[in-house]
Amino acid sequence: MLFLLYYLRGKRISDKTRFLILPAKSHHKRKKNKRLKLLNNIMSIIKIERLTYSNSILIQYG
Repeated sequence: MLFLLYYLRGKRISDKTRFLILPAKSHHKRKKNKRLKLLNNIMSIIKIERLTYSNSILIQYG
């Protein structure tokens, strides 16, 4: 889960991780309410954590 910490700190992340992160983030860009946007950013980070964890297992073993 180190790459998630690097992402949260705003550091550079690998291409594989960026591919997993971008779809989860871009989905929430349509919201215009700032409060909803902030909430959705927090939710997308939680989704990213689940996404990257399950996908990394699939990539490693599949």
